This record gives sequence, structure tokens and C-alpha cells, in this order.
Amino acid sequence: MSDWQLNILAGVFQQEKFEIQPSTIKMPVQFSFNWEGIAEQVPEGAWFPKEDVLENIEEYKYNKFLDIGMSPNYLFLYKEVLEDIRGHLLFQPDLQALVDGWLADITQDNLSGKQILFIGVHCRRGEGMFAEHMMALSGATMVDHHYFDRAFDIYRSRYNNPTTE
Repeated sequence: MSDWQLNILAGVFQQEKFEIQPSTIKMPVQFSFNWEGIAEQVPEGAWFPKEDVLENIEEYKYNKFLDIGMSPNYLFLYKEVLEDIRGHLLFQPDLQALVDGWLADITQDNLSGKQILFIGVHCRRGEGMFAEHMMALSGATMVDHHYFDRAFDIYRSRYNNPTTE
């Protein structure tokens, strides 16, 4: 992680709770090391860990320089450390207070007597030239509000029932 990446995280999360710090690797010229590629890119542009990596993950934990691909995010691997992550990624107090107030207002205004089901949505728009590159590579276009309107309609059709909305 670089300083600029930590600064982005620190704008949203409490930096004093982090157990990670920016780092750089500067090897003396007389040493060399090999980056071991452990991910493969699918035709749509996303990166996934190679099967042999997942099957032998213990062999990749220590003393290796791993190339994990371009901007990967293997969410399914977070399950084992989810509780630890929750303790390290705490929102800034002002953001948490804003969201808590907003959720309380929504809940208080609920006159239906149904339990409100909150569904979070993350929209990753990309970063500059990388986003343009990925869109060109995949042939995708940026989604607009119609996409999200339809997505929320799907959730409503699945979860609105006599007890929840």
C-alpha cells in the first residue's frame, strides 16, 4: 500500500485503528527476486486467483512476492478475517453519526409496522485511466440511474413481503 492509498482510507475510516501502514520495497541491486503470478484474467477483464493457489493457500502465505493481478478484490477470501476487518475499518465518527441519524429517521418514519431491510450498494466507478482501460477491454459502459432503479426493483420483488420491506 502507498501513502496516497492510506490517505484515501483515512478520509473515511479511523486511521488509528489500522494495523497496516504504507510500505515500499527497495532491494539492493545485487539481490533479485521473482514476482509469482497467482491470478488469471478472465475475458471480461476481472482477475481471479488460480485454482492451485486456492487449493494450496498455506504455501503462499509467507516469504513470497506475489503478483495478484490488476486491482483484484477476492471478497470470498475475506470470510476468514471478517471479524478482524470489522475492528480495523471503523468509520470516522462524523460519518457514522450521519448514517446512524439517517437510519434512525427512516426507521422512525416507518408506519407500516414491517421490519425494514436495509441493503447496501457499492458502486465502483474506477480511477481515471484505469477505468477507461477496463471499459475498453471489456466493452462495458458506465451504468446510470436506470440500472440502479432496476436493481432496487429486483430487491423489492424478492424481499417485500407481509413482514419486511
